[in-house]
Amino acid sequence: PPEKKRITSRGGKVVVWPNQPARVFGSAGFGLAVSRSIGDFALHPYVVGDAELTEHQLSREDIFAIWASDGIWEYLGNAEVVRMIVESEALEKRNDLDTAARRLCNRARECWRAQTNGSYQDDITCVIVQFNELPGSAKRPLGLSRSMSDGIASTSTEVL
Repeated sequence: PPEKKRITSRGGKVVVWPNQPARVFGSAGFGLAVSRSIGDFALHPYVVGDAELTEHQLSREDIFAIWASDGIWEYLGNAEVVRMIVESEALEKRNDLDTAARRLCNRARECWRAQTNGSYQDDITCVIVQFNELPGSAKRPLGLSRSMSDGIASTSTEVL
Protein backbone atom coordinates (compact mmCIF):
# COMPACT_ATOMS: atom_id res chain seq x y z
CA PRO A 1 0.00 0.00 0.00
CA PRO A 2 1.13 3.58 -0.63
CA GLU A 3 1.11 4.51 3.07
CA LYS A 4 3.48 1.70 3.99
CA LYS A 5 5.75 2.69 1.10
CA ARG A 6 5.76 6.32 2.31
CA ILE A 7 6.82 5.20 5.81
CA THR A 8 9.49 2.70 4.76
CA SER A 9 10.99 5.05 2.16
CA ARG A 10 11.73 7.47 5.02
CA GLY A 11 13.38 4.77 7.12
CA GLY A 12 10.41 3.79 9.26
CA LYS A 13 9.18 0.29 9.85
CA VAL A 14 5.63 -1.12 9.75
CA VAL A 15 5.06 -4.14 11.98
CA VAL A 16 1.95 -6.32 12.12
CA TRP A 17 1.37 -8.70 15.02
CA PRO A 18 -1.49 -11.22 15.19
CA ASN A 19 -4.83 -9.69 16.27
CA GLN A 20 -3.30 -6.20 16.44
CA PRO A 21 -3.41 -3.20 14.11
CA ALA A 22 -0.24 -2.44 12.14
CA ARG A 23 2.22 -0.23 14.04
CA VAL A 24 4.70 2.32 12.81
CA PHE A 25 8.16 2.22 14.42
CA GLY A 26 11.12 4.54 14.12
CA SER A 27 14.12 5.17 16.32
CA ALA A 28 11.94 6.26 19.28
CA GLY A 29 11.65 2.70 20.64
CA PHE A 30 7.86 2.55 20.56
CA GLY A 31 5.25 2.18 17.85
CA LEU A 32 1.97 3.84 17.03
CA ALA A 33 -1.11 2.22 15.54
CA VAL A 34 -1.56 5.21 13.23
CA SER A 35 0.48 6.57 10.37
CA ARG A 36 -0.95 10.08 10.47
CA SER A 37 -1.29 12.05 13.66
CA ILE A 38 -1.18 15.59 15.00
CA GLY A 39 1.57 15.63 17.61
CA ASP A 40 3.55 12.42 18.11
CA PHE A 41 6.74 14.21 17.05
CA ALA A 42 8.94 11.37 18.31
CA LEU A 43 7.99 9.34 15.24
CA HIS A 44 8.36 12.13 12.69
CA PRO A 45 8.98 11.80 9.67
CA TYR A 46 7.26 8.38 9.63
CA VAL A 47 4.07 9.50 11.36
CA VAL A 48 2.99 12.82 9.87
CA GLY A 49 0.20 15.31 10.45
CA ASP A 50 -0.52 15.83 6.76
CA ALA A 51 -4.11 14.91 6.09
CA GLU A 52 -4.97 12.50 3.32
CA LEU A 53 -8.07 14.05 1.81
CA THR A 54 -10.78 12.46 -0.25
CA GLU A 55 -14.07 13.87 -1.44
CA HIS A 56 -17.35 12.05 -1.18
CA GLN A 57 -20.71 13.29 -2.42
CA LEU A 58 -23.24 12.47 0.31
CA SER A 59 -26.26 10.43 -0.67
CA ARG A 60 -29.33 9.16 1.18
CA GLU A 61 -27.40 5.98 2.03
CA ASP A 62 -24.87 7.99 4.05
CA ILE A 63 -26.46 7.96 7.51
CA PHE A 64 -23.59 9.00 9.79
CA ALA A 65 -19.81 9.18 10.15
CA ILE A 66 -17.55 8.53 13.11
CA TRP A 67 -14.18 10.16 13.58
CA ALA A 68 -12.27 8.59 16.43
CA SER A 69 -8.78 8.43 17.89
CA ASP A 70 -6.74 5.25 17.85
CA GLY A 71 -7.78 4.63 21.46
CA ILE A 72 -11.23 3.70 20.11
CA TRP A 73 -10.00 1.53 17.22
CA GLU A 74 -7.35 -0.40 19.17
CA TYR A 75 -9.84 -2.96 20.47
CA LEU A 76 -13.11 -2.10 18.69
CA GLY A 77 -13.73 -2.96 15.05
CA ASN A 78 -15.75 -0.98 12.51
CA ALA A 79 -18.73 -3.34 12.63
CA GLU A 80 -18.94 -3.28 16.44
CA VAL A 81 -18.73 0.52 16.57
CA VAL A 82 -21.43 0.97 13.91
CA ARG A 83 -23.64 -1.60 15.65
CA MET A 84 -23.24 0.23 18.98
CA ILE A 85 -24.31 3.55 17.43
CA VAL A 86 -27.29 2.08 15.55
CA GLU A 87 -28.48 -0.05 18.49
CA SER A 88 -28.22 2.90 20.88
CA GLU A 89 -31.17 4.49 19.02
CA ALA A 90 -29.23 7.78 19.11
CA LEU A 91 -29.77 8.25 15.38
CA GLU A 92 -33.53 7.96 15.79
CA LYS A 93 -33.64 10.35 18.74
CA ARG A 94 -31.10 12.67 17.05
CA ASN A 95 -30.56 14.61 20.25
CA ASP A 96 -28.81 11.65 21.83
CA LEU A 97 -25.61 11.46 19.75
CA ASP A 98 -23.67 12.75 22.72
CA THR A 99 -24.84 9.77 24.79
CA ALA A 100 -23.88 7.40 21.97
CA ALA A 101 -20.39 8.96 21.80
CA ARG A 102 -20.00 8.62 25.57
CA ARG A 103 -21.06 4.96 25.42
CA LEU A 104 -18.55 4.32 22.66
CA CYS A 105 -15.75 5.96 24.67
CA ASN A 106 -16.76 4.03 27.79
CA ARG A 107 -16.76 0.74 25.87
CA ALA A 108 -13.27 1.49 24.53
CA ARG A 109 -12.10 2.34 28.06
CA GLU A 110 -13.50 -1.00 29.33
CA CYS A 111 -11.58 -2.83 26.61
CA TRP A 112 -8.33 -1.05 27.49
CA ARG A 113 -8.75 -1.92 31.17
CA ALA A 114 -9.46 -5.57 30.38
CA GLN A 115 -6.60 -5.92 27.90
CA THR A 116 -3.98 -4.11 30.01
CA ASN A 117 -5.17 -5.05 33.51
CA GLY A 118 -5.84 -1.36 34.06
CA SER A 119 -2.20 -0.41 33.54
CA TYR A 120 -2.56 1.67 30.37
CA GLN A 121 -5.15 3.56 28.33
CA ASP A 122 -4.56 5.42 25.09
CA ASP A 123 -6.40 8.62 24.20
CA ILE A 124 -10.09 7.94 23.59
CA THR A 125 -12.01 10.55 21.64
CA CYS A 126 -14.79 10.39 19.08
CA VAL A 127 -17.08 12.60 17.03
CA ILE A 128 -20.32 11.33 15.52
CA VAL A 129 -22.04 13.32 12.78
CA GLN A 130 -25.43 12.32 11.42
CA PHE A 131 -26.14 13.20 7.79
CA ASN A 132 -29.45 11.46 7.06
CA GLU A 133 -32.33 9.69 8.73
CA LEU A 134 -32.19 6.01 9.54
CA PRO A 135 -34.79 4.31 7.35
CA GLY A 136 -38.12 4.45 9.19
CA SER A 137 -37.11 7.05 11.82
CA ALA A 138 -38.99 10.26 12.58
CA LYS A 139 -37.72 13.53 11.07
CA ARG A 140 -35.72 15.63 13.54
CA PRO A 141 -32.79 18.07 13.27
CA LEU A 142 -29.49 16.48 12.29
CA GLY A 143 -26.90 16.30 15.03
CA LEU A 144 -23.25 16.47 15.95
CA SER A 145 -21.68 15.02 19.07
CA ARG A 146 -18.21 15.03 20.60
CA SER A 147 -17.13 13.13 23.66
CA MET A 148 -13.74 12.72 25.28
CA SER A 149 -12.84 9.98 27.73
CA ASP A 150 -11.50 12.37 30.36
CA GLY A 151 -14.89 14.04 30.64
CA ILE A 152 -13.43 17.52 30.08
CA ALA A 153 -15.16 18.23 26.78
CA SER A 154 -18.56 17.18 25.63
CA THR A 155 -20.66 19.15 23.18
CA SER A 156 -23.78 18.60 21.18
CA THR A 157 -24.84 21.06 18.46
CA GLU A 158 -27.03 21.11 15.42
CA VAL A 159 -25.44 20.73 12.00
CA LEU A 160 -26.78 23.37 9.63
